[in-house]
Amino acid sequence: MANEVAAQKPKFSVALTEELNMQRDALPRDFNITRFVNNSIALLNGNEVLAKFAKQYGTDQIKMGLIRGAYLGLDAMNNEMYLVPYGSTINFMPSYIGMQKLCIKYSSRPIKTIYAKVVREGDEFEENIINGEPSITFKPKAFNNNRIVGAFAVCLYVDGGMVDEVMSLQELTT
Repeated sequence: MANEVAAQKPKFSVALTEELNMQRDALPRDFNITRFVNNSIALLNGNEVLAKFAKQYGTDQIKMGLIRGAYLGLDAMNNEMYLVPYGSTINFMPSYIGMQKLCIKYSSRPIKTIYAKVVREGDEFEENIINGEPSITFKPKAFNNNRIVGAFAVCLYVDGGMVDEVMSLQELTT
């Protein structure tokens, strides 16, 4: 099986490069096609699930999934996106890291940082509004493996502003 997929890789590399070159105007200005193709080949070399999918269904869907990521400037080798086989199809999924990258890069309001944390039993967590501004106090208990009770995400803007979202475990799982 590995030899058959390996034999497809030079063809795959050429096909992916040609497609990306044809779509160059749709790619981000700072997009490096050579690096992306090399990373894509490394992904295929190191992912048995995708190799099995390629053997069974061919590489066209894998190529199209990678191109969807390329349009957004996301790279699978940087864990910015995933190609997830589901039956006979490939699902393209931006990762949490990829979504952060897109938000920071394309936000009309410059973003300093984005982060999300889970809150467990025993952690100290408090959400407040102070002088009309949101405020989060979070003191996680070291090495806490207690039950997750919720999560929160924070976006800090360069101008000092903040937006947060807090969700209970029930909200996260429904």
